[in-house]
Amino acid sequence: MAADLAKHFRAELHLVNVIPYFPTTTLPDLIPETEYIQEARTYAAQQLAKCHAALTARGVKARSSVEVGNDVAGSIMEVIEREQVDMVVISTHGILGWHPLVFGSIAEKMLSWCNVHSCYFAQLSHRVSERNRPELLLC
Repeated sequence: MAADLAKHFRAELHLVNVIPYFPTTTLPDLIPETEYIQEARTYAAQQLAKCHAALTARGVKARSSVEVGNDVAGSIMEVIEREQVDMVVISTHGILGWHPLVFGSIAEKMLSWCNVHSCYFAQLSHRVSERNRPELLLC
């Protein structure tokens, strides 16, 4: 959906991947955290490069960045300010359970903190058919 909006408005997309500084897994003592972060950064950059190639093939201008920080919403806000973003398009991960209740949803934080226009997409359940999927919510 973000690519369609960018193409329609002849805008450029900025893709962001935020890597938690402290990994969510317990690492063995043999693997230093710096090595883990570097490997995660390399993997994220590879995935973003694939997205960039697909967008370029569709005629959409794009760039990307890999950020490292424990506050994902805060890291995204820093990118918004640094890159002077005009609009944010964000999707939920569809995480259920206690985590969003305790820590809050990143997408919800972005909607409340953002000073720019925002589009919010709820992740589709695999039980929802393409025919009756939810429409785009603009906030």
